[in-house]
Amino acid sequence: MFQSPLGHLSEDYDEQQHIGALRWEDEEGGTIDTLIAHGDELIIGRDPFVMPWPRSGTCKTFPIPIAVDANCPFISKLHFRIYSVIFDKTDPSVQPLIYCEDLESRNGTYVNGLCIGMIGRERLAYLLSHGDVIEVRPNWRFKFHQPSLSSPGNCRGNPDDIECFQDLYTIKKDRVLGTGQYGTVYLATDVATSKQIACKIVDFSKVADHPYDTSIVASAEERVKLQREILILSRLNHPHIINMRRAFFSETSMYTFTDLAPGGDLYSYIDRNDGPLSDCHARIVARQLLEALKYLHSQGIVHRDIKPENILIMHTNLGGRVVLADFGFAIDARPKGGRMLSRLGTSGYIAPEVDLVETSNVGYTSAADMFSLGASIALLLTNHSIAPRSQGTQVSQIQLEELFSDLEKDAAWQDLTSRALRFLRRLIAADPELRMTAEEALEHSWITKPPTEAAAIEQCCRKMVQYWKRRDTDEVVIELPQRQAKELQEKSRRSKSKIPDASSSPYFSLERHLHRRKASQRRTVLEGLSKTNSQFVTTNDVSKPTRLRIVSTHGSDIFGKSPERPVKGQLSGDEEGLLISNTQYITSSAAEEISRERAADSQIEADCQSMSSRCNTQNTNQKRTRTVLEDPEEKNLRDEVAKNGPKVAECERAQDRNHEEESGSSAT
Repeated sequence: MFQSPLGHLSEDYDEQQHIGALRWEDEEGGTIDTLIAHGDELIIGRDPFVMPWPRSGTCKTFPIPIAVDANCPFISKLHFRIYSVIFDKTDPSVQPLIYCEDLESRNGTYVNGLCIGMIGRERLAYLLSHGDVIEVRPNWRFKFHQPSLSSPGNCRGNPDDIECFQDLYTIKKDRVLGTGQYGTVYLATDVATSKQIACKIVDFSKVADHPYDTSIVASAEERVKLQREILILSRLNHPHIINMRRAFFSETSMYTFTDLAPGGDLYSYIDRNDGPLSDCHARIVARQLLEALKYLHSQGIVHRDIKPENILIMHTNLGGRVVLADFGFAIDARPKGGRMLSRLGTSGYIAPEVDLVETSNVGYTSAADMFSLGASIALLLTNHSIAPRSQGTQVSQIQLEELFSDLEKDAAWQDLTSRALRFLRRLIAADPELRMTAEEALEHSWITKPPTEAAAIEQCCRKMVQYWKRRDTDEVVIELPQRQAKELQEKSRRSKSKIPDASSSPYFSLERHLHRRKASQRRTVLEGLSKTNSQFVTTNDVSKPTRLRIVSTHGSDIFGKSPERPVKGQLSGDEEGLLISNTQYITSSAAEEISRERAADSQIEADCQSMSSRCNTQNTNQKRTRTVLEDPEEKNLRDEVAKNGPKVAECERAQDRNHEEESGSSAT
């Protein structure tokens, strides 16, 4: 007998047979224990005996009427239900997940004071934990009991990392949903909406290159694979692909927050129905998966691991939303030309060309996803795998035809419609060129005919996504502060501090005995001279000039003048020569060009040119000046005046004639 905070349960409770219990406190203060076994479903309401949907499989329904008054306004006929999702019946260490779902009641259902649903809202199941209190207000209370199969452990995440996003998400450290090779999935809560979500925490130290490596640096290859998944999911936004709300990563860990799937995976969904789905039910699921692959392949993404475990169910009732999850093997195939060469996937669902890629070196395309989808849909319709995992998938088209012939003799395959068989043959083909694409599969007669059923399925698919919303932010992947790296640097710095040498002293040091003293340079030179009997030391060193080489420049203005700046000796290597004049000049070539243009017009300009040449000869290698080009506008203006203005010589001759005329007139 299990003793819990709820008190003693019924003596009929068996931990091997039962997975939980619900204790009802009635209006009069009495208590009634209802035990929950594998596959049981509890329906609580005013008149829960009338079920609006058909029940199938091993699911056992137990109606629990809780209202004395049949017209009680606070309780609906079907108010809420309790059901379980069991991922592995054979493994007792895998604890079943038990959910509470409001059945669109008028008054709502409350868990721990939180309204989890009522009419007009999306039907979202709430994952129950031991000790939760379910209320139908104002008078009805239920306490949930579920024994824990494992002792609570420490959360894998770094407390400093979790503190960075605690205002957005809260991780329930004592509620583990599953464990994998590198990470652990915990139950979490969105702080803003109080909605339950899943948080996968990956510890990079678990994927280190060496098993004995205790550093936080993980294998680069494995770390890239883990980060590639969140980068791909951050690009995707579709109602039939798992919604990654946000992902945080640091140098030690990675935290991925996704929607919770209260319906389990496709395997548990089939087990809950105790066998294959009906043709109509399977078409609803297949249509959603085809829509997901159509969108995925349009983005250039290939999943490469489609199987029932990676297909999640968001609602357990007929017409529930289905999503594609686990993108750990997914890749953007566009940079590779659409072809891939890695052998990835799960036996029984892997395409033949993928299984043989290592020997053929031909590669494969997104058609491999269509083969895996066909194998998953075949499981939906028949509850049998087309290729048992022990046999693998190294089969040819002829072998697949023989396999189909054998399978069609099975009773489960004989119940399939002709359209369903043709649909599966077009997907499960050994030649990838013969397979349908996602767009072609959506137009297949199994999906589109008969028209009345196809219209009903399409309407059902539109209804199931009416509450789905696109992700409202593009900032999905967030890097956390590098706190751990700073701590390691500080720790490393402290560990590198020098330890005093006990043998050292001012008079004696152990270094004299550990390291041989090098000979002095003087002794080396003397030994070399004694061996060569020479008075000089030979060397291969090439002397380098330490004095600056100064090149003097000179310039002339329009009058042929150039300032003189004698060089006061050579400068030493450490001194800086001042090669700048305080007066602006034009270059010698410019001055010579100006002089040539004016030589024919004026003798004065010719004299200026001659003077400039003499000055240049005298001042060669003696001046250090900086010359600046003359402004083009001033040059053009001066040229115009020189051409059109009176010449100096003509002015002098005219002046002489005037003097002679004045002298003659005065003599007369």
